Amino acid sequence: MKNIEKAYIRIELGTATWNEDLSSSGEQDILDEGIECYAEDVYELIYDGYNISEEKLKMILDEHDNSDNMLYPLDCFEDLSYADWLEYRADRKADERDEKMAIFNTINYTGVCNCNRTNCEIC
Repeated sequence: MKNIEKAYIRIELGTATWNEDLSSSGEQDILDEGIECYAEDVYELIYDGYNISEEKLKMILDEHDNSDNMLYPLDCFEDLSYADWLEYRADRKADERDEKMAIFNTINYTGVCNCNRTNCEIC
Protein backbone atom coordinates (compact mmCIF):
# COMPACT_ATOMS: atom_id res chain seq x y z
CA MET A 1 0.00 0.00 0.00
CA LYS A 2 1.28 3.45 -0.91
CA ASN A 3 2.07 5.93 1.85
CA ILE A 4 -0.55 8.33 0.50
CA GLU A 5 -3.22 5.60 0.73
CA LYS A 6 -2.24 4.85 4.32
CA ALA A 7 -2.42 8.57 5.12
CA TYR A 8 -5.97 8.83 3.73
CA ILE A 9 -7.07 5.88 5.84
CA ARG A 10 -5.39 7.34 8.93
CA ILE A 11 -7.16 10.64 8.32
CA GLU A 12 -10.51 8.86 8.17
CA LEU A 13 -9.62 7.05 11.39
CA GLY A 14 -8.70 10.34 13.02
CA THR A 15 -5.08 9.34 13.62
CA ALA A 16 -3.41 11.61 11.06
CA THR A 17 -3.24 15.31 10.33
CA TRP A 18 -4.63 16.18 6.90
CA ASN A 19 -2.04 18.56 5.46
CA GLU A 20 1.07 17.23 7.15
CA ASP A 21 0.54 13.51 6.59
CA LEU A 22 -0.84 13.74 3.08
CA SER A 23 1.82 16.12 1.93
CA SER A 24 4.77 14.14 3.27
CA SER A 25 3.24 10.78 2.30
CA GLY A 26 2.51 11.89 -1.25
CA GLU A 27 5.97 13.35 -1.61
CA GLN A 28 7.57 10.13 -0.35
CA ASP A 29 5.52 8.05 -2.82
CA ILE A 30 6.70 10.28 -5.64
CA LEU A 31 10.32 9.98 -4.54
CA ASP A 32 10.01 6.20 -4.15
CA GLU A 33 8.10 5.40 -7.32
CA GLY A 34 8.75 8.31 -9.66
CA ILE A 35 6.23 9.94 -11.95
CA GLU A 36 5.39 8.46 -15.32
CA CYS A 37 5.60 11.07 -18.04
CA TYR A 38 6.70 12.00 -21.51
CA ALA A 39 8.80 15.06 -22.26
CA GLU A 40 5.93 16.48 -24.34
CA ASP A 41 3.66 16.31 -21.26
CA VAL A 42 6.14 18.37 -19.26
CA TYR A 43 6.57 20.87 -22.10
CA GLU A 44 2.77 21.22 -22.33
CA LEU A 45 2.60 22.09 -18.63
CA ILE A 46 5.40 24.61 -19.08
CA TYR A 47 3.59 26.07 -22.09
CA ASP A 48 0.48 26.52 -19.94
CA GLY A 49 2.52 28.86 -17.74
CA TYR A 50 5.24 29.03 -15.14
CA ASN A 51 6.29 31.41 -12.36
CA ILE A 52 10.03 30.86 -12.36
CA SER A 53 12.75 32.77 -14.13
CA GLU A 54 13.93 31.69 -17.55
CA GLU A 55 17.31 30.86 -15.99
CA LYS A 56 15.66 28.51 -13.48
CA LEU A 57 13.63 26.88 -16.26
CA LYS A 58 16.81 26.36 -18.26
CA MET A 59 18.48 24.84 -15.19
CA ILE A 60 15.71 22.34 -14.46
CA LEU A 61 15.53 21.24 -18.09
CA ASP A 62 19.27 21.08 -18.84
CA GLU A 63 21.19 20.53 -15.61
CA HIS A 64 20.20 17.00 -14.65
CA ASP A 65 22.96 16.66 -12.07
CA ASN A 66 22.20 19.95 -10.28
CA SER A 67 21.13 19.28 -6.68
CA ASP A 68 18.59 22.15 -6.91
CA ASN A 69 16.78 20.36 -9.71
CA MET A 70 13.55 18.94 -8.30
CA LEU A 71 12.28 17.25 -11.49
CA TYR A 72 14.40 14.13 -10.88
CA PRO A 73 11.43 11.92 -9.87
CA LEU A 74 10.06 12.26 -13.41
CA ASP A 75 10.57 9.13 -15.50
CA CYS A 76 11.24 11.39 -18.49
CA PHE A 77 13.76 13.52 -16.57
CA GLU A 78 16.73 12.58 -18.75
CA ASP A 79 14.74 13.34 -21.93
CA LEU A 80 14.12 16.99 -20.99
CA SER A 81 16.16 19.82 -22.48
CA TYR A 82 15.80 23.55 -22.80
CA ALA A 83 16.50 23.39 -26.54
CA ASP A 84 13.68 20.86 -26.99
CA TRP A 85 11.38 23.10 -24.92
CA LEU A 86 12.16 26.07 -27.18
CA GLU A 87 11.41 23.93 -30.24
CA TYR A 88 8.15 22.69 -28.68
CA ARG A 89 7.12 26.29 -27.89
CA ALA A 90 7.88 27.45 -31.44
CA ASP A 91 5.88 24.55 -32.88
CA ARG A 92 2.91 25.29 -30.62
CA LYS A 93 2.95 28.98 -31.53
CA ALA A 94 3.13 28.10 -35.23
CA ASP A 95 0.19 25.68 -34.82
CA GLU A 96 -1.86 28.34 -33.04
CA ARG A 97 -1.00 30.91 -35.72
CA ASP A 98 -2.00 28.44 -38.45
CA GLU A 99 -5.29 27.72 -36.67
CA LYS A 100 -6.05 31.45 -36.40
CA MET A 101 -5.24 31.95 -40.06
CA ALA A 102 -7.51 29.04 -41.05
CA ILE A 103 -10.36 30.60 -39.07
CA PHE A 104 -9.61 34.03 -40.51
CA ASN A 105 -9.56 32.62 -44.06
CA THR A 106 -12.87 30.85 -43.42
CA ILE A 107 -14.44 34.12 -42.26
CA ASN A 108 -13.10 36.00 -45.27
CA TYR A 109 -14.33 33.33 -47.66
CA THR A 110 -17.73 32.59 -46.13
CA GLY A 111 -18.34 35.60 -43.91
CA VAL A 112 -19.10 33.23 -41.01
CA CYS A 113 -16.80 32.11 -38.21
CA ASN A 114 -17.13 28.43 -37.32
CA CYS A 115 -14.64 28.32 -34.47
CA ASN A 116 -17.44 28.04 -31.86
CA ARG A 117 -15.41 29.98 -29.31
CA THR A 118 -16.72 32.61 -26.97
CA ASN A 119 -14.84 35.88 -27.40
CA CYS A 120 -12.91 34.68 -30.42
CA GLU A 121 -10.06 37.09 -31.13
CA ILE A 122 -10.50 36.72 -34.87
CA CYS A 123 -14.24 36.98 -35.30
